Amino acid sequence: MSSTGEMACFGKDLIEAYWTSMQSTMNFRMPEPGEGLLFGGDTTKPELAAIVDYVQPLGYKFYAANPAIKEHLESTAKKEITVEVIEFPKTDKRLLREKFQKHDIRGVFNLASQRAKTLLDEDYVMRRNAVDFGVPLFMEPKTAVLFAQCMSVKLPRPKGIPNEVKSWSEFIEGHS
Repeated sequence: MSSTGEMACFGKDLIEAYWTSMQSTMNFRMPEPGEGLLFGGDTTKPELAAIVDYVQPLGYKFYAANPAIKEHLESTAKKEITVEVIEFPKTDKRLLREKFQKHDIRGVFNLASQRAKTLLDEDYVMRRNAVDFGVPLFMEPKTAVLFAQCMSVKLPRPKGIPNEVKSWSEFIEGHS
């Protein structure tokens, strides 16, 4: 898998700092409202429902690779949501890419609690191919929730230059 490395975070608060750093990450494409988000991982993690609760008002389409994730998300979300289970080919990368394109999947939240035992593990295939297809992948629960929180505050984006874009001198003004 690809390594993301480290990035600096500057902003007036945690949301602004994290949001700005994510936008400045090379080749990172922000999932926009109305696009698809794919969910997977450990259904005992309360963070999955928290992520859905943050992004639900933005109009994303929710997808799961199996009925257990669908049931979990629909039963734990604060507001009523619809999650579509998509057929998830595990051995044919071309078919899987077509699924990602057909459903406009632009973000993956997969909070698995353990390493995959095989290369055909559904969560492993989801994570591996998100990276291969250049789709943002969130696997660490706290970071995934923070990103969803940022999305809920910062999307949809206003036209023009975002407020968080500042020159270095503006950012450190008054600090020497």
